[in-house]
Amino acid sequence: MDALSAVLAPVRLQKTAWAYTVGRAPWGVALPTSKRCVRFHYVLRGSVWLGVDKTEDRRVALSGGDLAVLPLGHGHTLRDQPRSGTERFDELVRCAARPGSVVVHLDVGAGGPETSFLTGAFVLDDPLATPILATLPPLIRMTPDAEPAVPSFLQNIQFVTREVETNRPGSEIVLLRMADVVFIQILRAYLARVPDDGGGFLGALRDPSTAAALAA
Repeated sequence: MDALSAVLAPVRLQKTAWAYTVGRAPWGVALPTSKRCVRFHYVLRGSVWLGVDKTEDRRVALSGGDLAVLPLGHGHTLRDQPRSGTERFDELVRCAARPGSVVVHLDVGAGGPETSFLTGAFVLDDPLATPILATLPPLIRMTPDAEPAVPSFLQNIQFVTREVETNRPGSEIVLLRMADVVFIQILRAYLARVPDDGGGFLGALRDPSTAAALAA
C-alpha cells in the first residue's frame, strides 16, 4: 500500500453535503468559517468572484470549468461582481433543504445573467486528518487547462455535477460514496503541484521509505 493510502485508510468523512446553485445577477452568498470542513465550488457556467477571509486571496475570478477548494474552512463569499450584496448561504440551504436529502438546489439573485455552480462540503472530525489538512493552503484553484496531471479529478467532479443536476434514482448514495473519492483526489491534485523537496507532511508521503514505514 502506498503512503497516502495508508494514511487515509482510517480517515472517514463524518458528514457530506452538496448544493447546486443558480445565481442571476446581481447575486452573492457568504459562507462562514467552519473548522475541519473542506469545501469546494465548481463553476459550471458563467463567472464568479470568490473572496476568502483573512488571506491574500481577497478577489479571485472564476469562470466555467474552474474549481476552487477551501480545505481549511475559511469563511468566504461568492458573487457575480465584487460589490454585489450577499445572503447567508447556510440560511438559504436551511430553507431549501428537504428532509433526508444530501442535495440542496438553490436559486439566488434577480433576473440578470446566469451563473451555476456546484458546492461540496465534507466534515473531517478526525484527529488523523489534522496533519494532512495543516499542510494545505487556504485556497487551491484548479482550471481545466492547468491540471494535466490529474485529468480524472475534473472528470469525477463533472460526473458528480451530472448526478446532482439529473437527480436520478440512487444519486444520493452515489454522492455519498463519491465524497471520499473527491477528497482523496483533492490531495492528489495538490501533491502533483508540490516540488519533490516540498509539501511538508503530504510531500513526505511520496518518499518510498515513508510508505515502507507506514506499512510495517
